[in-house]
Amino acid sequence: MKILLVNNRFKENTEIMAQEVAKKLLSQGCRVEVDNGEALPQLEDVDIIMVLGGDGTILRAARQYARFKVPLLGVNMGTVGFLSHIKVEEIETCLEKFVRGDYTVDERMMLKALVYRDGTLYKELGALNEVVVRTKVPRLLSLPLYIEREKIADYKGDGVIIATPTGTTAYSLSAGGPVLEPEMEALVITPVSSYVLARRPLVVRGDRVLALKNTGNGEEILCADGQINVDLLPGDEIIVQKADYKLRLLNIKKPSFFHHFDERLGRV
Repeated sequence: MKILLVNNRFKENTEIMAQEVAKKLLSQGCRVEVDNGEALPQLEDVDIIMVLGGDGTILRAARQYARFKVPLLGVNMGTVGFLSHIKVEEIETCLEKFVRGDYTVDERMMLKALVYRDGTLYKELGALNEVVVRTKVPRLLSLPLYIEREKIADYKGDGVIIATPTGTTAYSLSAGGPVLEPEMEALVITPVSSYVLARRPLVVRGDRVLALKNTGNGEEILCADGQINVDLLPGDEIIVQKADYKLRLLNIKKPSFFHHFDERLGRV
């Protein structure tokens, strides 16, 4: 079995833990490659991508590796842990279950966001949780929303979140959006601090193509998963749709989505 080990290289504790986990895996006869962040590893013969860290580390790994369709196993070293179900001390037991075939693979919808500038594709981003169009500084922003080229509404406020079902427990939830089961295929449009009180979150089919038109003055950004920002110019068009691939998330302990729901989000 070959395992690609991914960790948060900017946190010393996960760097040290990655070295310890690599030694343990090697002692069990696994082949181990560590993502050093310098070049994309060869994934042809990789069986599992093991990610050490919190949900933020898994988000980065998902954007980088999901398109290769190798199952990803999250080892929780963060706090919330909606995307990682096992602890470091459970790795050995989980690998034994993987070899026996005692696991499931959850497929999570991902997003593709395209920025068009003067009619030409300027930037493409992927996201697992959400993409957000917002201002850099707090001020009113009006964003026309189109679904399949039909204008639906003008969203006036601090911005607009377009989330996957996986992302409905993240920023979208904080802005008042609904929680969806993560294996669903849908797009959740949630206004941020809407100026119009009647403008509520909207859930549409996952195969819809959404478009936002930047009517601001150049102080706006497109943000993917809270980690990657693209500066926008007036007139930029942002197309958001589901990606051509899904994240394959390895589920060895097999807890249901609702098993730790209250524990991770608090009373809702």
